[in-house]
Amino acid sequence: WRQPFVWCTILSELTLGAHDLMLNACSYHGAAPGRLVDADGVDALASASASAWSDSFQFFFYSRISFCATFGLLFATSSRLSAQLQALLLGTVPARLIALSLVSEALTILGYYLASIAYSLFYQAAVVHTAEASMSQLLNLMIAYALHHAFAIGRASAASGLRTKLVSFALVTVGLYLCGDDGGVERRR
Repeated sequence: WRQPFVWCTILSELTLGAHDLMLNACSYHGAAPGRLVDADGVDALASASASAWSDSFQFFFYSRISFCATFGLLFATSSRLSAQLQALLLGTVPARLIALSLVSEALTILGYYLASIAYSLFYQAAVVHTAEASMSQLLNLMIAYALHHAFAIGRASAASGLRTKLVSFALVTVGLYLCGDDGGVERRR
């Protein structure tokens, strides 16, 4: 618990969780489970879904502007970051590293956008967050296993304990299914 990476991980998860709660609160307008038709007989899920796309895009747009402004402020106030930016602009950073960083950032932005849609379409932010973590766990395991066994890249420990990690993924998936199951409630027409 005293290692710096543990505290950074905990703080990272807390801040991401707060972001996810704000995203859900700002963009979800649907009905709670079991309430699929509003008082006027209108399909609540269909009408909520239409506004969810718009609201999730607005939240995504403003959060990305905030992201850029925050990093602009950090680069303007930190001499170390300013020096790194100057090195980047002067061409001393390898082009391969820049290209990989751009691709990585584009994938991250796409992921955040798709997550904003997911949070706007489901009423319980904790379930969406858990689904994200579970899928991340599975994909990281698959990538680590493939890279280690096919190309001998990475640590053996990242690709070991496959059974335990798959059981963990399966348990989280079952829990997600139970949380997301509507209990057989059918839509009223």
